[in-house]
Amino acid sequence: MRRLCFLTFTVLLLACGDSEADGPSGGSNDGGNDGPGGSNDGGSNTGASNAGGSDAGGSGTGGSQPFLPTCRLQCSTPSDCFSPSPLFDQDNWSCEESRCVYLGCQNATECEDAFQAPGYDCVAPSGSSVPTCIRTCGQAADCASPSPVADADNWTCEDSVCVYLGCNSSTECQDTFQSPNYECTTLSGATVPSCNLTCSAPPDCASPTPNADADNWACEDSSCVYLGCNSTAECQDSLMNANYVCE
Repeated sequence: MRRLCFLTFTVLLLACGDSEADGPSGGSNDGGNDGPGGSNDGGSNTGASNAGGSDAGGSGTGGSQPFLPTCRLQCSTPSDCFSPSPLFDQDNWSCEESRCVYLGCQNATECEDAFQAPGYDCVAPSGSSVPTCIRTCGQAADCASPSPVADADNWTCEDSVCVYLGCNSSTECQDTFQSPNYECTTLSGATVPSCNLTCSAPPDCASPTPNADADNWACEDSSCVYLGCNSTAECQDSLMNANYVCE
């Protein structure tokens, strides 16, 4: 995963759950597929792989990702994992080896209740075993949202569901995040291009949380690369919960 800054939650998401995201500012129990963005409410996001993206509910097309230590929530039963959202209540979780494991959405109704909108289906995207909320469509325009990296030319409609194609240019990324420090590139292991924060050194990548400050980043080929959490204490301080571990 790459930089998942607070723009994920404040600028482009249409809906947000209480579960933490699998990235610098969260834990591994997020409920979204590991695609172009990362999800915070069980639907796959679009946009920047290092700064979030608009939650337009399309299927992600990310490739395999290298192992990173992440903040994981400990549990005794699935009830230790849930939060008050249709996509994150008890039937969306299992507790395996004392760790919360997200099972995905259960059905389309759950998705529509979570997003307070019709036109969602619950399916496992290509390359994923976890079902997620995906927008249904008749054409690419049905998938679009008012963001340069998520309007109609960033989508295709395949088998009646939205599939995100990635960013089209660095200008799209810069206009979306209101910063000249983004470029549109295809990361190692990914199958679609995404908006990535540029850097000269790790401090250029940092966010003001313990598991996303400068020592959690590398700057490789002028792009920010998230290295994962460094310690359980980082996770607990970031998430303000003593039940998290870094592993």
